[in-house]
Amino acid sequence: MREPQSINLRQRYNNNTQNAEWTQQKRTQKAKASWTTSQKVALFGLGVVVVCGAAYLLYQTMSNGKISHFEGIDIKPLDRPILQFPDQFFRTISNGEMSSFDGRSLCHFAEEYPEPAVCDAVSLFLEDELKRQDLAQYKQIMKACALAGEGKIIGFPPEYDPGLGVSQITIGVNPKKVLNFNKALSFIEDVVLKNPRDFFSQNALKIEEVIRETHRKILNGLEPLKGTPAGTYRKMASFVTKAMTDKDKGNYLRLAMERGRQEFPEVYETLMKKFLSVFKTEDLILNEGEREFFQKYIGFVPPPPEKIPELMRSLASEIKSLANGILDRRVDAVDAAATVHSKMGDIHPFGDGNGRLARLWMNVMLQIGGYRAVIFPDDQAYTSAIMRQQSGEVGAFKKLLEEVILWNRRQNF
Repeated sequence: MREPQSINLRQRYNNNTQNAEWTQQKRTQKAKASWTTSQKVALFGLGVVVVCGAAYLLYQTMSNGKISHFEGIDIKPLDRPILQFPDQFFRTISNGEMSSFDGRSLCHFAEEYPEPAVCDAVSLFLEDELKRQDLAQYKQIMKACALAGEGKIIGFPPEYDPGLGVSQITIGVNPKKVLNFNKALSFIEDVVLKNPRDFFSQNALKIEEVIRETHRKILNGLEPLKGTPAGTYRKMASFVTKAMTDKDKGNYLRLAMERGRQEFPEVYETLMKKFLSVFKTEDLILNEGEREFFQKYIGFVPPPPEKIPELMRSLASEIKSLANGILDRRVDAVDAAATVHSKMGDIHPFGDGNGRLARLWMNVMLQIGGYRAVIFPDDQAYTSAIMRQQSGEVGAFKKLLEEVILWNRRQNF
């Protein structure tokens, strides 16, 4: 394979904010730049697997060695803040997924972060191959994606691994998701990282407003979840279900309902009525008994909507204190980053985009402390660490973050 063509993502997104979609001709030229004729011939004729709604596992989880300690890798931070996010960060809006350069698909990477041109080439090949094999199915998938607002996963057959580090992609992604995320990154660079001491000398209300503006930029123009505009705190109860497969989730929910009916008979009936109406009303409120039921049997229950403004003001004040401590070398940046991520995730202030927002502000803490922003390669490990932390395992997320810093350093970011 030839050396992948250099892609200046920062310049590309800054120069093309009015044009989220690239022409097919440019897309083809960029993607095919990294393929030799023999490789293209060898790949044609393979079947394409379509996974509607969920992907099969591509790799082992953290406990099986995907993310582990790497001896001999120096992860000491720089002695100064890092004022710009790494270029690859602009292509990674989701854990374990790299965006193609046009934002229309996401590459699911395995153990190593792939070359951008490899992601572009695999995206182009798999999408074109699906169109060649079954154009009707391709059109049906793209139509469903447009209606649902999310993509569908396609990939190489499990028995064939092309050895490129990318074997599945999600097609039908709204390119505005990537464009918005890049605008949010540039906004944080200009407003926060350009002069962090000046920014964090401001009062907590200003910091809170910048957090809300970050969310506006992440979700600008995208369908708001349950009618709540971007940058506006949610108005209804929120549920975060435990990390499990769809099959396990169904069995778990059934058992939870059976046990809950016995243990919380006075709560069960009213909770079920509220739970079934969650997508039909914007003012769902849980009492303490209902919150206890849900959190014990189903998942994490973030604070009720009426507490969010106060909690976010408190978090903004804590972020200000932690950031100044990092800049004065009194506070460990990794500790602070884990704290900010966990507290913002626990509050779950918005209807959608909370994960992207929490990871972005977590990475702000890392960068002002001399660590480069990190990408989480394994979404299962990420979700598991969060759930363990929320269930009372102190330091679970920080431990994962330390391992992810090592993994990112190994990628030579």
